[in-house]
Amino acid sequence: MEKKMLSFIADLKRKISDLSKDDKEKADEKEAENESNIKVEEEGAAKGEVEEAVSEKEAPDKVHQEIKQEENAERKETEEAVKETKEKILTEVKGEKEAEEEKEAEKKEEVEKVKEEKSEEREEEIEEVKEEKIKEKEEEKVEVKEEVKSEEEKPKVVKEEAIIEEQEEEQQQEPEQEQEQEPEQEPEQEQEEDMGKCCSCIKTYDTLESEAEVPEEIKKEKDGNDFEEERAILMEYIVESEMVKSCCIVSFPSGQIRVNFPDEFVPNREGIQYVIEGFQGKPENLIEHGISLGCNLPNITPGSYDEGEALYSIDEATQIGCAVVKTNQCLLFVVFEGQLAPACRLASETGKLMKERGL
Repeated sequence: MEKKMLSFIADLKRKISDLSKDDKEKADEKEAENESNIKVEEEGAAKGEVEEAVSEKEAPDKVHQEIKQEENAERKETEEAVKETKEKILTEVKGEKEAEEEKEAEKKEEVEKVKEEKSEEREEEIEEVKEEKIKEKEEEKVEVKEEVKSEEEKPKVVKEEAIIEEQEEEQQQEPEQEQEQEPEQEPEQEQEEDMGKCCSCIKTYDTLESEAEVPEEIKKEKDGNDFEEERAILMEYIVESEMVKSCCIVSFPSGQIRVNFPDEFVPNREGIQYVIEGFQGKPENLIEHGISLGCNLPNITPGSYDEGEALYSIDEATQIGCAVVKTNQCLLFVVFEGQLAPACRLASETGKLMKERGL
């Protein structure tokens, strides 16, 4: 383009030189116009080239932008798809977990039901066993009572038989004595009168004793059969324990020993009386002397006291203790070695049992 323009200008200059001055002016004007037009054209061409270059530069940028937009859209779609899949997976996992938890809960419920059923069955079996044991013990008690009664009746029968035999012998000897000792009848009559007086004295003593007003507690103490239940309780609940050294049941407030174990354990009468006074609200002697039962046992300082119910104490030096529990009619003495808590628990539970049975 520039070369053409230069050649065109050179031609014009040649023509201008040939023209006249007027023509030169006109030519100059035209040249000026042409030059201005050329400049305008050049400027327009330059602008067009610049615009083309800009458009050429902008074209790839637009493509890149479109590509980026497409990539962004694809990324968004993929991200949304990933989110959806994650949510689905999470929901599925949660559903599986919930299902597993429900299954585990059902299993636990079934196991608990089975355990409850088994525990109920065991309790029923235990109750049946307890009832059987109670029946057996009651039968044994009845047998023991019958044996004791039979043993008590045996000496009576033997005595009666001996008396009958003596009477028969006397009857056989009487005619012989009458024949041999006819002159001595008067002194024998005097002796018989004296014997009659003695027998009458004895009878009156017995009748006085039987007719006297005796308290019910003392009447029970005289009858040995009334202590069989106490003996059975001691043998069943107290004596079998390894920690128990000795024990006894004493009437309250008389202090009469109803049952004792072992047979050598015969507590000191004064010591029992001190304990009885303590339960009656007069603890002076008990505080001064302690629980002094004798039988090679130490004097035990009184420990905890449930007013009117029980007394628990232990000698720290020898670790020998004594639990005394009051029932309706008795005092239960339990002498033990060591282990204060279980021994006191054993004594209190046995005392409750005696109360329930009216002892």
